[in-house]
Amino acid sequence: MGQSYTRRQLLRIGAAATVAVPAAVVSVSRMNTGVEPHRPSPPPLAIVRYDAEPIPAAVDASWRTYPAGSTRVYLANPGDLSAVIPIAAAAGSPLAGPVLFTNTDGSLPEATMAEIGRLQATAVTALGNELLISATALEQAVEAARTAAKAGGYAHEDDVTVETWQGEGLIGTSTKIAQSLFPEGAERIYLVPARTPGTIALAALAGSARRGPVLLVDPNDLAPTQAAIAQLDPEYVVSVGELEPAISDKLAKNRKKTALTAGSMNALALNIASTRRLDEAALAVAASVDDPVSLLLAAQLATGPMVTVGPEITVEEATKIVRSANELSHAKGSRFIAVGRKGTENHLFQPRPPQTLTGALTSADVIGTGKGTFTTVPVPSGLAVGKGPVFRYKLKIEDGLPVDHAAFAVLLSQILNDPRGWGRNFVQVESGPVDTNVMLSSPPQVDVLCAPLDTLGETSCNIDDRTVLNIKRWAYGATPFLQAGGNLEQYRQYVVNHEIGHAQGFGHEPPGRVGSPAPVMLQQTLDMQGCAPNGWPNP
Repeated sequence: MGQSYTRRQLLRIGAAATVAVPAAVVSVSRMNTGVEPHRPSPPPLAIVRYDAEPIPAAVDASWRTYPAGSTRVYLANPGDLSAVIPIAAAAGSPLAGPVLFTNTDGSLPEATMAEIGRLQATAVTALGNELLISATALEQAVEAARTAAKAGGYAHEDDVTVETWQGEGLIGTSTKIAQSLFPEGAERIYLVPARTPGTIALAALAGSARRGPVLLVDPNDLAPTQAAIAQLDPEYVVSVGELEPAISDKLAKNRKKTALTAGSMNALALNIASTRRLDEAALAVAASVDDPVSLLLAAQLATGPMVTVGPEITVEEATKIVRSANELSHAKGSRFIAVGRKGTENHLFQPRPPQTLTGALTSADVIGTGKGTFTTVPVPSGLAVGKGPVFRYKLKIEDGLPVDHAAFAVLLSQILNDPRGWGRNFVQVESGPVDTNVMLSSPPQVDVLCAPLDTLGETSCNIDDRTVLNIKRWAYGATPFLQAGGNLEQYRQYVVNHEIGHAQGFGHEPPGRVGSPAPVMLQQTLDMQGCAPNGWPNP
């Protein structure tokens, strides 16, 4: 690429702010005096803020953690929560280098490319497959590392290596990361339930303990976690959060086990802090509990205890929690890092900006919310009617997914019976014979329902009497489709018509002329092959 890289100032973060903490008043008896002296106020804690967007914040964290460079760098996509969850767990583990971000479309931003050059990395690890991190981004990362290597004269350009850590779905990815970080096994492992709203925060807190790998647990399928535990062969198994004791016992078997639980996320953070004995200068980190990227960066930056707080908390309240975490872990830092956008009216953090939700979603955070059971959706009013032979389907939605059932049913009907569609009258029914069962599913259940097809928690499928739509793709789309100029609404039209095409007996089609609308039966989720995005059989 012919680019050169120069060292920049390390102090890229905002100015520190000093916060006074109210003095603690303690009654102490003194002989013959009756005086009740006040304990001197503790020195104020300064706040060092990382409040930029994910990409520059990650670069700033890299500067702080690896000022002299790093031989390895990890790439992650901040726009995919399923990738962030296991990475948040890994970030507090003994990674050999910083985590840097791609753009949400999988491409490599200039700032990340420059940081790879500054680090003089000789190894690049992609945390996620090509749907999350494009092949072009990896090529650019390697080129940046090679350019820096040649400029510095310290390594031959062919010495830069690339690897990908990606398992089957969320559970498989966390297992792959744990086994890659601890190839010789681990004395201690942490188990985190994968199907709770606080999974990301739990994973980050467990990883911040820095005493062993974190494994995500699917309560409905323990086999992958059991296999990982057998390979890591720990002496201690620690469950974090609300993991049922019976599940923890089954996974731990005869190994020593304990549990870290509490009534709130703040209390859990303090509980984890109490298990650590840190250097006095260790630096505590506070992260916004509802911001996955902040949690990831905080876990990476936390040389001291890590706490997670909600956006409603004030600076004074957050500072008290940090001070308690410092005392429990024996750290005595005079400041702490706050990762997340600065709040207003003396609040430590801003709430995440409100999301405009489409596609009948009630939340964009869809990963880890499915329960593995399904509800048949009643036929709502307002369904569209098509022209042509009747095609009957039942609609089933996995319990726990953040979806308005009636709204999704109406939208599905509108797509299927659009004049640009298959030219049939698609009718939703609740009972009786059907041509297919349309099932909106979480990534783990997609893998189960689509077996033996290899969906890897990423794609949708049609098999037997099931048309399975992946909630992850419904919420986020697919990188090749979006990179080619398509939008999320068009992708949803495509994935419905593509899988229903299979349900009618149509197979995959080759691409058309370069630049022309792609055939709807082309696998547009994986590769546009030069075609323009298209969601309709008869555009």
